[in-house]
Amino acid sequence: IMSSPAIAPDGMIYFGSGDYYLFAMKPEGKALWSFGTRYLLDASPLIAPNGNIYIGSEDARFYAFRPDGKTAWTFDTQYDIDSSAAIDTEGNVYVGSGDNHLYAFTAQGKLKWKFETGASVHSSPAVGADGTIYAASRDKKLYAFDSDGSLKWTFETGDAIESSPTIDADGTIYLGSNDGNLYAIGEAITDHTR
Repeated sequence: IMSSPAIAPDGMIYFGSGDYYLFAMKPEGKALWSFGTRYLLDASPLIAPNGNIYIGSEDARFYAFRPDGKTAWTFDTQYDIDSSAAIDTEGNVYVGSGDNHLYAFTAQGKLKWKFETGASVHSSPAVGADGTIYAASRDKKLYAFDSDGSLKWTFETGDAIESSPTIDADGTIYLGSNDGNLYAIGEAITDHTR
């Protein structure tokens, strides 16, 4: 088991496994349901406020499940998904793929937009309090998007980025890069990196 478990408000525990299954377990350890994909599930599931579970697989497919285990919808990318998804206050879901794209979906599974970066997207996106979506790529860049997919700015580091951005209460973005640095990106920087 390589993915971190996600715990729903009702106590249900969801996790992906190296045997290609997503498991749903009760807190006492009883399996409620499982779903087999075509390859590894090393990303951690995301649980939406409506109870849906989102997870990407190395089979290049992004899955949305209802709490009862039924598939709500799926979307095929061109390469593996090994990072977790993020969700905004409107229920839109964002996930990166090894096919160099960041994808944005409605809660119903409609593709809102996609953006091609210069390399694979192995880090999980993050959504700021103002609705800005942040995604990092192995092309060394952190990208910031409006909810409609418009690019707001980019910030380039010295090497590939595989870690996920984290945002504090003040809106500062923290990000690690394979160049060996941890970056704190604030308003003064983001105003000048378009």
